Amino acid sequence: MSTALLTMTGCGAVSSVEAKLHPTPRLPAPSASPTDEDTSLSGDDYGDEDGGSDYTEEPTEEPFDPDGRDDVTVNDCRYDNGTKELKADVSVTNTASESTYSYRIAINWMHAKPADGKAYGLHQSTVVVGPGDTKDYTASYHFTNTSTKELWYTCQVSRAEKSEE
Repeated sequence: MSTALLTMTGCGAVSSVEAKLHPTPRLPAPSASPTDEDTSLSGDDYGDEDGGSDYTEEPTEEPFDPDGRDDVTVNDCRYDNGTKELKADVSVTNTASESTYSYRIAINWMHAKPADGKAYGLHQSTVVVGPGDTKDYTASYHFTNTSTKELWYTCQVSRAEKSEE
């Protein structure tokens, strides 16, 4: 058995790791000798004239994930002074090829300055999207800005629960 010392560096730090190297085991050579009888198999033995296999792999379906946040995008997060609403354009895309999904979506407008984890408002909706389709809508929350300071906010998808229709 041999021993090797490996050294890794990163960000100016040096650390050492000791690894033990084990020799590769050797397998005994086969003792049987070939016979005069031909035991090889032709392509016909595998069910195909050209010598190939007639096995076909069935496509596998990805497991269902009820978290649909990756299917939802939010664009143009804004405040409309005329309607006194926080608004955001939302797109929901169903990438499945055969299933229709219902999405229960929650969009939050969060404080950005200071980013204190508090929300200005919440919009909730349910959207049904067919296979390979995209649905667009505008989320809104009525909010009267009574402050004389600038309004700093961000939009985020806080929930997008997906279920099969």
